[in-house]
This record gives sequence, C-alpha cells and structure tokens, in this order.
Amino acid sequence: DQDPAALGADVIAASKRAVDRRYALNPYLYTLFYRAHVNGSTVVRPLFHE
Repeated sequence: DQDPAALGADVIAASKRAVDRRYALNPYLYTLFYRAHVNGSTVVRPLFHE
C-alpha cells in the first residue's frame, strides 16, 4: 500500500525528484559533519549566531 509505483506516475516522478535532491545534498552534509567533527563546530545553528 505504500509503494510509490502503486500511486501513479505523478507520485513516482515526485519520489524520484525527492531522492535526487537528497543525494545532491549528501556532499554538503558530509562536509558539515566532517567540519563539526574536526573543528567542534555545529551542523545546524540559528542565524543569529553568525
């Protein structure tokens, strides 16, 4: 019941776009986590800390 293919072509296309975006962000997120590990910085922080 939760298979995207069973819900139609629009859902399949939206699922593919979501997965593509997720994988496109991986290098950025890996860099943030690496910097947080090495430098002790944070991955997510409020803008007023900038």
